[in-house]
Amino acid sequence: MAILMVDYENVWGTNGLKGVEYLTSEDVLYIFYSQCCEKIRAEYMEAIRNSNCDFMIYKLRKTGKNALDFYIASQVGECCVT
Repeated sequence: MAILMVDYENVWGTNGLKGVEYLTSEDVLYIFYSQCCEKIRAEYMEAIRNSNCDFMIYKLRKTGKNALDFYIASQVGECCVT
């Protein structure tokens, strides 16, 4: 089982989701994004759906320096506790 957390602001214009076709039903994928990058390429979404992994998307509510990093850090903490 793998738990993957993606800061989509950092990878949306590149191949940052390349490899999602290797996800399995035992994996967990979190994608964090803001208003500056709201679209995920269709081929990535199809591969994510086909993997049957647990998949969550979180949109940043408030902007600010390193805001997505704080979202990710909070989620890492939650994963460690549960």
